[in-house]
Amino acid sequence: MWIFGGAILVSHWFIDLYAAIVPSILGVLEVHCRLQPSETAWLLGIGALCSGLSQPFCAWMSDRYHWYGFGGLGVMLAAVFLCLIGLATSFGMLLPIYILGMVGVGMFHPIAAATMGCLSEVRRSRNMSLFFVAGMLGGVCGATITPRLIASSAGFSVLYWAIVPGLIVDWLLHRAILHLPHHRPVHHADNFQCDDIQTRWIVVGILYVASVLRFSVNLALAYLYVRWVQAATGASHPDWTASQIASYSVPMVGNLYACMLLGMALGGLVAGAVVRHGKERWPLVLCPIAFAPAIVLFPQVSLPTGYFLSMLGGIGFAAMIPISIAMGQRLLPHRTSLASSLMMGGAWAVAMIGPRLAEFGVQHIGIPGTFYAIAATRHLAGLITLPLQIGR
Repeated sequence: MWIFGGAILVSHWFIDLYAAIVPSILGVLEVHCRLQPSETAWLLGIGALCSGLSQPFCAWMSDRYHWYGFGGLGVMLAAVFLCLIGLATSFGMLLPIYILGMVGVGMFHPIAAATMGCLSEVRRSRNMSLFFVAGMLGGVCGATITPRLIASSAGFSVLYWAIVPGLIVDWLLHRAILHLPHHRPVHHADNFQCDDIQTRWIVVGILYVASVLRFSVNLALAYLYVRWVQAATGASHPDWTASQIASYSVPMVGNLYACMLLGMALGGLVAGAVVRHGKERWPLVLCPIAFAPAIVLFPQVSLPTGYFLSMLGGIGFAAMIPISIAMGQRLLPHRTSLASSLMMGGAWAVAMIGPRLAEFGVQHIGIPGTFYAIAATRHLAGLITLPLQIGR
């Protein structure tokens, strides 16, 4: 059984590495494809929308027809198209390539998450934390390595070679995931203090809204980091062109994104080990609120301090994600892929508004004011879970 789990974890590492490519090189893509700021924000948002919408659809198909090949197919699409992103020279060319890659990212996640959760029922939260952390560590590698490769003399062409390991991992995942069950019979449902299906769906709905707010913050910050670094670089070098500012800024933007992903990995790992079944309510409420000040302080700090604050912000954003996924799977044991997709892609699709709202905020209330608005949204993500009665 651990062989199957290992194949899923390695696959998640790779697919989140691919998913981190575009957010970590947004500044260079703006110059390379001659993007407007609004187009950059829409690019992130549409990618999130397509990834998010593909998750519930593939999850429903998987649960209904017991076919789990979407996981391997998703890895293949992500590896091929996200590594070909450099072929685009305009927004019209960039968008379909990015959409296809992000659809692949979305196809993978609910199937793999449901499989990982069912490897051990008594350790579901721990398994989901390991699954989550594997993806975040892959994202950290993608966010730190990709900007430096792109900034080298090889440019975008170096990404083409990254397709090969993705296809190998795709084959391994396909071999492993087809031999595992993805849901338990309904009569094995946990006694989660939710005695009827309506109440279960209400709890899932609250968890979903909180996830939407958390993902919106995450995507908004990915966009705002680009503007924050480029503004600081432009102020220090007023004679530089936009291309020079973008090339100089891209490693720092990648570092900020990587620090956020590292914090997400740490938060998910600790939460999975510490938060007990039936005791999820107050961690869900307090974790986003406790780490919101890391976002508030961002406009007043230097870049090195910003790396640290980005990591703290990642903890506040992501610590409760694997817990929410595990709770959704327990609440809907007959629809584990669907439950997983709601806590990930279903929330991610709605969160597409995050970058667009961040761009709107930069234009109308400035970068500091936008950071404050994002911090307020983080608070709301915690407060929305107060009505939960689980664990009382």
